[in-house]
Amino acid sequence: YMLDSRKKLEIKRRCEERQRQSYEYWKESIKSETEREAILAAQDAETPSQRESRIKEEQRKQEEARELMFKQADSYKEMSDQGNAAASYLLGDMYMQYPQLNKTQEDALECYKLAADRGLLEAQFNLGYMCSKGRGWAQDTSLALEWYQKAADNGFPQAQANLGGMYFRGDGVNKSINKAGELYSKAAKQGFVKTFGEEFELVPIQIAVDPNPMQGTTEKTANNNTRT
Repeated sequence: YMLDSRKKLEIKRRCEERQRQSYEYWKESIKSETEREAILAAQDAETPSQRESRIKEEQRKQEEARELMFKQADSYKEMSDQGNAAASYLLGDMYMQYPQLNKTQEDALECYKLAADRGLLEAQFNLGYMCSKGRGWAQDTSLALEWYQKAADNGFPQAQANLGGMYFRGDGVNKSINKAGELYSKAAKQGFVKTFGEEFELVPIQIAVDPNPMQGTTEKTANNNTRT
């Protein structure tokens, strides 16, 4: 599937990337801690009237954020009702992330399924990943296989790679190195390279202007080729 030298280069690149991310996270944590200390110190020095003004401003911002959240959900719902698959998926994301919307995980799953059924390959792949990992609901290998297979059959490379991983490990299927290699090769031909057993994670979905909303076309971003 892949030359040894290429494997070594990929492993080296991933190690360097993880080291860089760890360093960036450490820098941000130090910065965040310093900023928190400065904020707390400033609050300790507040007069009663300053404290009252600050609390009122924080409440105003929270209410503003809440209104924006509901407006965004309403906007996604309207676009979803008009057939936009990407909007259906993003509405599901909001249901998962914001309990203030009074929606359940089942409501979110229905939105995800709607987007996938409308042919949004990213949604099909993400559903496969979430089912395989138990993200948001119980782990379900058979459903993961189903959604990965749908996206892979339509040429989505991350799904081909992750489905190959399931054949490589024998997750819910008869283990087949040949089938795994075939799927990995298809993904690699599109520039999505993974070693055996490794997986691509969730891909981002964004609304894009599309004259045919039923297709739910999404913007491709650099994150689509993220390697872990």
